[in-house]
Amino acid sequence: MSERDPVLDLPIAERPYASLRGIKRKYSGVLRRGITESLRLLAANGPALQRELGNSSIGWCETLVSKCPGVATDPSALASMGFGLSAVAEAAPETFLSALEALLQGNSVGMQGVLFDETDDALSSGGTFHYFISALELTRATMLAAARIVFICTQ
Repeated sequence: MSERDPVLDLPIAERPYASLRGIKRKYSGVLRRGITESLRLLAANGPALQRELGNSSIGWCETLVSKCPGVATDPSALASMGFGLSAVAEAAPETFLSALEALLQGNSVGMQGVLFDETDDALSSGGTFHYFISALELTRATMLAAARIVFICTQ
């Protein structure tokens, strides 16, 4: 889940050709998707699991995500989660929102460079920007979370 996407290190124009050059992740997309979906299921079934097991799976998910290297200091750490970012945001919304706020406070220009590139199309269903927007939509929105999401989107 915390594996950095090596394609993000390439110039934007070269990213579509990364797989032709053998530049790929160490772990498969299927494995990464399975891990993030497991986190989502743990968090979604938190109350039932807490009754059965006596501990908080939601707290465990928050802790696990917060320990991912660079999650609150390196925009590409979140961007590398790609399609799994929405599951991470749903499983650990507090950690996800706090990480975005910390990234925006530290280097909003660097954050924009990761979120938007020349290949992103605002109407497409792919790309880093789409993953971030989908993740924001899936956070369990309390009124406080909604205010934080508005703040993040306006930065």
